[in-house]
Amino acid sequence: MAPKINPNAEPIKLKISLDDMPYPLYRTCLVAENISMERLHHIIQNIMMWDQFDSYLFLNDKSKPKFGVGPSNAKVNLEKGKMSTPTRTYLKKKFMDNNNCSPFYYFYYRPQSEWWHTITFEEITPEDRKIFKGRSILLESSGNCPPDEVGGPEGFRSFLEIVDNPGHPLNKYLRELATWNLHNVDPQLLDYDDLNSLQEYLTEYEDELFEVYE
Repeated sequence: MAPKINPNAEPIKLKISLDDMPYPLYRTCLVAENISMERLHHIIQNIMMWDQFDSYLFLNDKSKPKFGVGPSNAKVNLEKGKMSTPTRTYLKKKFMDNNNCSPFYYFYYRPQSEWWHTITFEEITPEDRKIFKGRSILLESSGNCPPDEVGGPEGFRSFLEIVDNPGHPLNKYLRELATWNLHNVDPQLLDYDDLNSLQEYLTEYEDELFEVYE
């Protein structure tokens, strides 16, 4: 069972950046130090606006990982040890204490699409401590996330060329696939009203998540 909301929990600030993008695409958020890696997976899926697909891994290194966290069907060769269970593995112990606060990686994969995210620990400010009450908070957001199954970063570059070309036969279809405003396909401009809208979405999602855990 996942920990309940603890208003006295220490916050951890994470910057989650989608790798190999043609523009800055990241989210900065506060989460509780006792958060499980499964819950962190859900939060990342939520704030990046992915499709909640459960093929994912957290790894301490891209090329030669020594430890990782993922569901039972995850397949990866670790130099040492076994893959840890997401529901029983916690952010602070696994990736802060054991990894000396070094950056770690979130690998989200779909059929024919692979997405690497670099996660870094940011310095907690007095204002962060003031606003954090145990729930996740989205502090900063930049860039629209690609459609899940567009073919990874390389496919996404081709995708952008098509949506920027009104004469291309796939233009309208791919614009709709992106779920961006058809009159504004600039991927760097989030089509949400503002940061508060994303935070409201995150809060609603966490409410549902905690109900499931309870």
